[in-house]
Amino acid sequence: MTPEVVIVGTIEEAAGWVERAAPRVLVVAGGTTPLPLYRALRLPWDEVAIYPGDERADGSNLRAIRGAFDARARVRELGEDLPVPDLLLLGMGEDGHTASLFPGSPALGETVRRVVRAGDRTTITPVVIAEAKRIAVLVSGARKGPMLRRVLHDPPDPVLLPAQLALRGTWFVDRAAAAASEVA
Repeated sequence: MTPEVVIVGTIEEAAGWVERAAPRVLVVAGGTTPLPLYRALRLPWDEVAIYPGDERADGSNLRAIRGAFDARARVRELGEDLPVPDLLLLGMGEDGHTASLFPGSPALGETVRRVVRAGDRTTITPVVIAEAKRIAVLVSGARKGPMLRRVLHDPPDPVLLPAQLALRGTWFVDRAAAAASEVA
């Protein structure tokens, strides 16, 4: 499966796409890459429930996400009561992980539970990625280019390349990552 890849100057350029998706349940990536996008979004905040896709033991993802979104946004804690996402925003790490689904993680084999503990983190499972109505993956920076190339072109093996779980999504790739991956 070859995903739709959209080359962008900055990740914030994905804001219009997200706004047109009109999600009511939005599950979002942690980390620093998506924070400018969250600041740029203009959504009907009273109609949208936002959940992190993963959380660290220290709560830092939730704090960062709450700090980046509009003050009226309803950002909730990740838990078993997570509804099916209308839109799932994921990132990709330099090792090919997405959410807190790292290469070789036992959580990658989960087929029933939607949220699990993975080491010192809580994460969505492949169940949530499969259920999501729409997926967007945000990839930024030249250092992620070589892994992006592998995720997009290697044979499917989500145990080694967890980001491949999101290949049916739209991938927003900044110019630096695109050039380093040779997808441009």
